[in-house]
Amino acid sequence: MDIIKDFDRLGWGVTEAVQPRSFTRSAVNKKHLLTFQSKDLSLKIEDPRKPGSEVLPQILLTNSSDGSSSLQFHA
Repeated sequence: MDIIKDFDRLGWGVTEAVQPRSFTRSAVNKKHLLTFQSKDLSLKIEDPRKPGSEVLPQILLTNSSDGSSSLQFHA
């Protein structure tokens, strides 16, 4: 399963990839976070926090390689 390629086929690209800092686990097994955003920049929605302004929707993916965190999506 290659989630990044699947999102790319759907028109969404990775805009950020981070691994939160951890002092207890090795870097290989850390939790990681990917942020996806539509490549179609016209896909904007009104920002409910600021009437009259627009934002681009994002999808956040979190996971860990060692199974300590399951694959999760947030919008």
